[in-house]
Amino acid sequence: MIINMIFYCLHNLNTLKLLKAEVCTAFNNVEDICIEQHLNFCYYLRVCINKSMQLSSSLDVILPRQALLEDIHVDEYFFSEEMKMRISIYALHHQECFHFNVFIFKSAH
Repeated sequence: MIINMIFYCLHNLNTLKLLKAEVCTAFNNVEDICIEQHLNFCYYLRVCINKSMQLSSSLDVILPRQALLEDIHVDEYFFSEEMKMRISIYALHHQECFHFNVFIFKSAH
């Protein structure tokens, strides 16, 4: 998760600049970074972590869907009521109808 965020920040220098400013303001020295109290106020850091998790989730979690009560057609696809439906987190996070510009790291989203 953190390595994903580092990758995206290194490829988006404005985000890296804002994140660096926030961290440098919150902590006096490197040893203080482990203090949880200060980490709670690093809102931009949390936004960057969340956005990097959305872009490249570390787990391929499959969410089970409620069983259908009858056969249905969705677009050109047929689903019988016996079929077990599941969706991956990655697929859900990369649907343009839910998240705008899903493949672009913009922490402002």
